[in-house]
Amino acid sequence: MSDETVMSSVVEIVKVLAPLGAAWLGFSLTRKTSLETARSIAAIDREKYKHNSLWEARRDAYTQIVSALNALAKSTSLIDYHMNGEEGEAERYYASDLYNNESKAMWNDYRAVKSAYDNYILVLSEAFKDRFSEWHKDFHAEEDGIPPQQAECHDSAMTTHLPQFIALAQQEIWPE
Repeated sequence: MSDETVMSSVVEIVKVLAPLGAAWLGFSLTRKTSLETARSIAAIDREKYKHNSLWEARRDAYTQIVSALNALAKSTSLIDYHMNGEEGEAERYYASDLYNNESKAMWNDYRAVKSAYDNYILVLSEAFKDRFSEWHKDFHAEEDGIPPQQAECHDSAMTTHLPQFIALAQQEIWPE
């Protein structure tokens, strides 16, 4: 065999193997890139799922809490009106069955607020928890006061904080 024949045979072998090697290399690189892309997409999907789950949980939490706060605001407003309103006769009202019933309803509404808050504490934002703490402190500011002062304190806490709760919840649920 001559050198020329050997060289020609090597060239022919290289011509056959080169495309196969290039194809294998291309397949390996494409597979690696595809795998990395799939992992990136999966990570993005996980983050999106966590974000959506938290959004849904907060939407449910804020709906329950704000709804309970709204019911409590109606109760405190009614008691404050009877205690301190235009026709308010605090002593007669305080001694009445009407007061006892309205007071029981208000404290039931208060317990519903606390229960909703406690049930959802894990998904509430820190800003919402801080707002709730401020409301709670303001709501109980006149615990040692006389009933008309307590009624005014409760109603004031509700009229001050309820719009703030609503605005904060809307901002967190529907950010711009």
